[in-house]
Amino acid sequence: MDAWTTLLHLVILLSGALVLGILAEQLRQSAIVGYIIAGMLIGPKVLGWVPTGAEVSMIAEIGAALLLFSIGLEFSLKRLRQLGGKVFWAGLGQIVITALVGIVVSRLMDVSVRVAVVIGAVAALSSTACVLRVLVERSQLDSTYGRSALGILLMQDVAVVPLVILVTVLSGSGQGSSIAWTVVKTVGFGVLMVGVFLVLLNYLIPRLLHMPGITRNRDLPIILAAVLAVGSALTAHKLGMSASFGAFLAGLLLAESPFAHQIRADVSSLKTLLITMFFGAIGMYGDPGWMAGHLVTAGGCLLLMVMVKSLVIVVVKVLLGFQVKRAVATGLTLAQIGEFSFMLAGIGYAGGLLEEELFQLLIAVTVLSLILTPYLIRLSGWIYHHAGAGSMVQPVTLQDEETQDQNNTASIPLEAIKRPIIIIGFGPAGRRFAETICRDHGDELVVIDSNPQNARAAENYNSAFYVGDARYSEVLEHVHIKSARVVIITVPDYQTARRIIQVCKSLAPMTRLVVRCRHHIHWGYLKLAGADFVIDEEEQIGKALAGQFDLLQS
Repeated sequence: MDAWTTLLHLVILLSGALVLGILAEQLRQSAIVGYIIAGMLIGPKVLGWVPTGAEVSMIAEIGAALLLFSIGLEFSLKRLRQLGGKVFWAGLGQIVITALVGIVVSRLMDVSVRVAVVIGAVAALSSTACVLRVLVERSQLDSTYGRSALGILLMQDVAVVPLVILVTVLSGSGQGSSIAWTVVKTVGFGVLMVGVFLVLLNYLIPRLLHMPGITRNRDLPIILAAVLAVGSALTAHKLGMSASFGAFLAGLLLAESPFAHQIRADVSSLKTLLITMFFGAIGMYGDPGWMAGHLVTAGGCLLLMVMVKSLVIVVVKVLLGFQVKRAVATGLTLAQIGEFSFMLAGIGYAGGLLEEELFQLLIAVTVLSLILTPYLIRLSGWIYHHAGAGSMVQPVTLQDEETQDQNNTASIPLEAIKRPIIIIGFGPAGRRFAETICRDHGDELVVIDSNPQNARAAENYNSAFYVGDARYSEVLEHVHIKSARVVIITVPDYQTARRIIQVCKSLAPMTRLVVRCRHHIHWGYLKLAGADFVIDEEEQIGKALAGQFDLLQS
C-alpha cells in the first residue's frame, strides 16, 4: 500500500471524526464518543472505507505517546513527590482495589489469570479527557469533589505507564524465565533512558533553548518540542519498550524546566490531531452490529462496573477521612472506563491475549460509559449540593473543608498564590511595574515572557516565572488566569497584545486587563479587543513633557 493510499485513509478517518465529533457535541456528548463511533462506521466492520487500521494505528500510537508526554510535562518529579498524603493513598487505593475486584470477578467467570489482570487494569482507569472536559464546562473543576477527582485522575495517569508495561509483558508468548527477562530488560532500558534524558535535558536542551536564534524564531522551539516528544517515543520503541513510557519519561524530566509550559502548548495542536486518530483507530476495532446484538450483556456489565467502581472510591475516601457526600460525588464522577483503557485493551487484543468477543465487550462497555459520563457528573453535583444535614452526610465547617482541600488535592504550580498578579512581558515596562509593587505584592507576582533572559530576571523580584507565549491558552491556564487579580500586558507589539487580550477574555472574562499601548492610533483597537485599561504611551509622554515645561517656566 503506497503512501498516498495511507494519506487518503487518514483524511477519511479525520473527516468522519470531524462530522461525528460535531454531532456528538450537538447532542451534549463528548467529542471522543464521536471519534470512536466514526472509527466504527468507517472501519472494516461496517463501511470498510479504511479496510485495515494498521497505518492509522501506528500514527495513533504516536498520538497516545504525545498525550503521555504532555501529562509528564504536567507533573515533574517535584510535583510527583508533592502528591503524597491522602491524595496518593486515595488514588493508589482506588487503582489497586478496583483492579483486584475486576480480577476476582473475571476469575469467577472462568477467565484465565492473565486475561483477568488485563480486565482489572482496564477497569481501574477513568477518562481524564472526558471528566475534565465536563467539569470545566459545568464550572465544577474547582469544587471540592472536582479537585478530589482531579487528584485521583493524576494518580491514574501516573499508573498508565506501569500498566502498559504489565499488559505488554502479559501479552507476550513467553513463560516464566522469559517473562522475568523481559521485565529485567525493560527496567534496565528504563534506567538507561533516564540517564540519557537527564544528560540531554539538564545540559544540552537548556543551552539550545537559550540560544538567541531559538528565542527569536518561534518556529524553532515548536520543532524542538516535536522532536523531543516523538523522538523519545521512537527511542523507547526501538529499545523494545512502550513508546508511551518513553514519551512520559521525557515529559516528566523536562517538566523541571521553565520551558515546560510553552513546550506543552507547542505540541498541543499536533497532540490533538494524533489523539483524534488514536480514538478513531480504536473505534475501528469495534463492531456496532455486535454491540447491538449484545446490548443487554454490555448494559449489565456497564451497570456492574459503575456500581463497583463508585463504591470502591467511596469506601477508600471515607476511610481516609473525607466527607461521605464528597466521596459519593467523586465516585460517580470517575465511574467510567477511560481512554487509556482502550490502549490497554488494544495491546491485549493485538497480542492475542483477549479474544474477539471479550474485546468487543470491553469496547462496548467503554463507549457506553463515556456516553453516560456527563449524566453521572451532573448527578454527582446534585448529590453534593443537595445532601442535607438530616441525611447520612454530616456537614463540616468551611475551615474543615479548606484544610481537606489543602491536604488532599494534587500539588500544582502556583497553588499557594490564591489571586496572582500576572505580568505578561518582562521588559523595562514590566520590570518597573514589578519594582513598584514588589514590596507589598511580591509573593503574588507571576511573570510570563517568551524570552528566557527576561523571564529569569523575575527571580530578582522573588516572582514565579514561566517561559511561554501568552497567545496560547495552555500557557495562561497553567498560571491560573481565572483566579488572577489583574493581568498586566506590557508587550510592545499591539497585534500580539490584541491576541493576548482575546485569549485572556475567553478564559477569564471577569479578570481585569491593564494593557500598554505604544502608539495612540492603536488605543481603540486594544479597547475593542477587551482591555479594561489602556496606558497610552504617547499620551503619558505628552503629559510628562507638559509637566516638565511647567517646571521650566516656574
